Amino acid sequence: MLYLAAWTGLAWVASHLQVAPGVSLWFPPAALDVVLLLLLGLRWAPALVLATVVQWALVVPAGLSWWQVATLAVVTAGGYTAGAALLTRRLWVDPRLPTLRDVTWFVVVMCLAAPLPMAVVQLWFLTGAGVVEPTDVFTGLAGYWAGSATGVGMLAPVLLVAARRWPRAADARPDLSARASGPVSHVEQAAQVLLLAVAVWIAFAGSGASLDYSYLVYVPLIWIALRGGFVPATVAVLVTNVGAVALTGGDVAGQGGFVLQFGLVTLTLLGVLLGAAVSQRQADAEAHRQAALADPLTRLANRTLLTDRLSQALARRSPSQGEDGARSRGGALLFVDLDRFKQINDSLGHRAGDAVLVEVAQRMRSATRTGDTVARLGGDEFAILLDDAHGPDEISAAAARVLAALDAPVETPAGAVHVSASIGSTSLDASATSALASALTFVPTSTLTSSPTVTVEEALHRADVALHRAKAGGRGRHVPFDAQMHADAITVQTRESALRRSVDRDEVAVVFQPIVALPDRRVVAAEALARWTPPDGRPAAAEDFIATAEDSGLITRLGRSVLHQACQAATRWPASAASSRVAVNVSAVELRHPGYANGVLHVLEEVGLPADRLELEITETQVLHADATAAALGELTGAGVHLVLDDFGTGYSSFSYLADMPLAGVKIDRTFITALPTDPRAASIVRAILSMAAELDLEVTAEGVETQAQWDFLREHGCPRAQGFLLGRPLPDVPLAPR
Repeated sequence: MLYLAAWTGLAWVASHLQVAPGVSLWFPPAALDVVLLLLLGLRWAPALVLATVVQWALVVPAGLSWWQVATLAVVTAGGYTAGAALLTRRLWVDPRLPTLRDVTWFVVVMCLAAPLPMAVVQLWFLTGAGVVEPTDVFTGLAGYWAGSATGVGMLAPVLLVAARRWPRAADARPDLSARASGPVSHVEQAAQVLLLAVAVWIAFAGSGASLDYSYLVYVPLIWIALRGGFVPATVAVLVTNVGAVALTGGDVAGQGGFVLQFGLVTLTLLGVLLGAAVSQRQADAEAHRQAALADPLTRLANRTLLTDRLSQALARRSPSQGEDGARSRGGALLFVDLDRFKQINDSLGHRAGDAVLVEVAQRMRSATRTGDTVARLGGDEFAILLDDAHGPDEISAAAARVLAALDAPVETPAGAVHVSASIGSTSLDASATSALASALTFVPTSTLTSSPTVTVEEALHRADVALHRAKAGGRGRHVPFDAQMHADAITVQTRESALRRSVDRDEVAVVFQPIVALPDRRVVAAEALARWTPPDGRPAAAEDFIATAEDSGLITRLGRSVLHQACQAATRWPASAASSRVAVNVSAVELRHPGYANGVLHVLEEVGLPADRLELEITETQVLHADATAAALGELTGAGVHLVLDDFGTGYSSFSYLADMPLAGVKIDRTFITALPTDPRAASIVRAILSMAAELDLEVTAEGVETQAQWDFLREHGCPRAQGFLLGRPLPDVPLAPR
């Protein structure tokens, strides 16, 4: 009823603003038809028919029959219904007109195309009834069309924009309701309104048939569109149309009525499209800015935005309390890493993995406060910037909320999965940072920052260090950064830098420990062992600096240096040891490096050492990744290099690979040899390994022989080779004579 009442009222007004018999200056009821169909659906098409019949019943021109009125009603409803169907079901236009594309299609279909069939039929009937002269057919057709186009263009956008307040599913497209060029001040808005009012008055008040100054209206309209965008432009278009009709009364002599009508339709469509274009440009710029600061999958802040907010948070922190004794503003940075997330991607697929990331992001948002920043750093790594958290208790409580939020299973397209996370945190509180610096009395002052507050890079690094400690400690837990971690991090960094310099300068030395044959203790091989002395003068444990080399990416260069030194030394051994082999340990990282096999063969060729005099010792961990290393191992053994499985017996998979890998021998781990001969279990294991190796034609070396009793046991049970302090300690030169 409300629609019919509004429609009839506007139709009555339009019937009194005619530029020719049956031709209204503009026809705003058409806007109500369009809005009704777009917002409430096509099922309301019969209401358009009823409204048109009522309108023609009130103001039916002489000579127009009722069947013609009914036909006009059906054609009018059909045109707008077809247009609405095209927009919503084929072109997927959002009725709220949030983008330039939506506005453009709306103008083309509803303002330009839909009114045309109704105008043709109406003109046909009125011409046949003698209301319109045949000489005025084209003018009348244009007038009928322009009246409806203006009515839709001036009123429908305003109503559709107002409908944005209705609840609707979220839409990721930019919204043209945003300001086009930033906030417009109240002074500027007042100036725009005043200029528009003056321009409308000058253009249309008492203008008679000339309308000479109507172009002045475009000046404030363009200003409003450029500065305010789509929404203010639509309001300005509506105001201009109402003002023009109010000032002229639609009574413009001669052809002036059609001039006014076409001036209004041009102004209407231009104002709507210009406002939409300007707003779309600004909306796109804002969307690009947001995309640069947001993660596209989870819509969380990205690393760039996190870094910016972390910088602002650190700038707000005071190194001491204020003069009024109030405590300084606290804060903390949490790094969150999902445990074993790669397994979800590998087993369930990336679609399930993405669903997990989105759900985790939502849960972390719900577990944090409004002022906190939740960011995705990449992959399954997240960060949370706590805006105001004081002391370890508050930070731990925040971390506990996050861990608790992740307890429930996450539903994915592939089924429910359970997710856990590890969290590392660091405080941004100035007092906590000062306390940390004070605690590090054993660390050189040159390694600490001079300011009691941390930098952005330091905060990120500390949270990352704490996160790695949490994952190493069992996962699914929170570990705060402390003084010892800081000292350990400095130690690791210092060691890495020193090792890098030593590798660059070829300062990593090689010593050799003899491997002897049983029973005569004849030296048949020597194992090359890397030795490094850092600048502090204390020799570093091999397992420590090898691990540092692997973590830092130096292992390939270090391994190549050790291999080169060992092979070159073997070429200088005396003729009596011409058949003795040199054994070199291989890191898992080295073996998986592309081109490793070619590098080894190149070193052998460069120094002139036959390939069958080189033993490469690999561990069971490397054998577990045989698929990634099979080609390299096959190339090396094909050239004559001997492969020996080191630390045999300590893993769970050794036996399954003995028949598959191209091994020449095995080394019994020292843990079994140390227990000989008193431990019956160790003795049984050693005997079993010796028996099995003999059946498989594998050469066995017992490592870690340190007592005569161990030697006697091995000799008694037919062990081919042995190595240990009893037989020779690592030395720069190999003692090749029997011991």
